[in-house]
Amino acid sequence: MGADNDYILLGDWRYLNSSQPTWGLGTGPQSARLADNNFGFDDGSIDGNSEADMLEFQFFRFYETYLRKVGNKGFYAGVGLHIDLFNNFNDQLLDLDADPPVITPFYAYNEKYGFDQNKSTLVGLSLNGVLDTRDNVNNPYTGRYAMANFKINPEFLGSEKSSTQLWLEYRDYFNFTPDHRNILALWTYANLTVSGDLPYMNVPAIGWDQYSKSGEPYAQGRFRGQNLIFGGVEFRKHLLATKKNPSFFGAVVFANATTASGKGNGIDLFEYIEPGYGLGLRVNISQKARTNIGIDYGWGNYQTTGFFLRLNENF
Repeated sequence: MGADNDYILLGDWRYLNSSQPTWGLGTGPQSARLADNNFGFDDGSIDGNSEADMLEFQFFRFYETYLRKVGNKGFYAGVGLHIDLFNNFNDQLLDLDADPPVITPFYAYNEKYGFDQNKSTLVGLSLNGVLDTRDNVNNPYTGRYAMANFKINPEFLGSEKSSTQLWLEYRDYFNFTPDHRNILALWTYANLTVSGDLPYMNVPAIGWDQYSKSGEPYAQGRFRGQNLIFGGVEFRKHLLATKKNPSFFGAVVFANATTASGKGNGIDLFEYIEPGYGLGLRVNISQKARTNIGIDYGWGNYQTTGFFLRLNENF
């Protein structure tokens, strides 16, 4: 933020030479299938525990949003530029020479919606509004945060296909004691495809938020769909103080839920809801900045478990 909090710069810059599993669109049992020897994904699925299920890729992202303060109530409005470039896809489970061919969700999606199998480009401009009354961005005790982002991805800017997207987000914090030792924190967002079709890796997916913190205990991209809604709650409890640091040690318990639609396979929002839950420990390393080191462990559907090490709170 600028002097006197009069403007906000929101940046998301990434370069990845990485890999992650590809999954079917929408929440529900069909999303557990990594690949299939039937194009319709109806039967013959490959074991979901296969270690050869990765989609390899190179990824460059440049997101930058400028918001200016409007009035004195914590409201900001502004515009943004968003560039996503994916290259050198290597879909490891795909085997078109098998009899019958082994088709992955990534390949099937690209064939259905007419996207390149080797690369994708999405370039957009956004209109943004933010309400931020939190007392601290690292570990809020009071206040709330809300954001609306409408993104336009036209072909003339370089997108493979024209599309529009809408992001709606809300966070709130409730104190049960005056010393902020017991806090209930809420987070929800909706990532919606308003019009057009997006490249597979830009279809709304869990864990692809700005700081990749949504969806514990699931892996990034585990649930993906044209429309996705996530909601989470955490109870944060202070446990132990030291003479120099009254906020030294604490714990959290959390629960969340994700639902995603699949336009191509007839799955609607809220038709399937995937839960996540777990607990964690917090060690405060800077009382002034409220910076915590966190360790979380969580459980979810499909025998999913996850261990997470983080800096600062999830939200």
